[in-house]
Amino acid sequence: MQYRKIFFAAFFVLFVLLWGNAAQAQITTGTAAPDITLPDQNNVNQSLSALRGNWVLVYFWVSWDGASRAGTPKLASLYGKYQNAGFASARGFRIYTVSLDSDKKEWTNAIKTDAMPGSYHVNDFYSVSAATYQIQKVPSAYLVDASGIIRAVNPSFTDVESILNADTGQGGTVAMQTFNTGASVNTAAKMESVRGGALQTATSATSYYNQTTTATTTTNTAKTTISSS
Repeated sequence: MQYRKIFFAAFFVLFVLLWGNAAQAQITTGTAAPDITLPDQNNVNQSLSALRGNWVLVYFWVSWDGASRAGTPKLASLYGKYQNAGFASARGFRIYTVSLDSDKKEWTNAIKTDAMPGSYHVNDFYSVSAATYQIQKVPSAYLVDASGIIRAVNPSFTDVESILNADTGQGGTVAMQTFNTGASVNTAAKMESVRGGALQTATSATSYYNQTTTATTTTNTAKTTISSS
């Protein structure tokens, strides 16, 4: 009986590990965006699912990362242009930022100083959503459509505009794409930082927003250089 219990326990652990890895592998374009519910600056929980019906750019960042902060003006530009745009499939466009800061004051100061657009800014103190979304670098972003489906992973700002323009009738249908750029972040170390350890990062020489990427539409394929300036 004892051996049977040990065997069952080992099988269960193995099943959980394999199932967990399989589930994580599904976080890509064309799949449902996992929900996120985290506290904002006022300790009020804000859920990603509450924005269903809108295009949403989910933006993972940290206040001390230069590339994360450099993206704020572009976020503001996108928000101002598309917040209430006349989309065919969505009510509007929202930005849902997820900070990985362990210091609330630094996080809230960055929001205020940079005038981050919108009102959906949450903090993932324990990196739970970062692990769910397999965040390996900051900044990282997911563009989610009105139905809650991920349409692009780590798109440039120009790519986001191409997709949104397509839904307003200003461009062709943009294919789902996956981009993988940015400054690397060890999320395990981020969680360790909560216990007093150090957050380890490896910053890429080429930031998330200083890329040459290819934006593909059914009407045109354009190669565009993205500048953070």
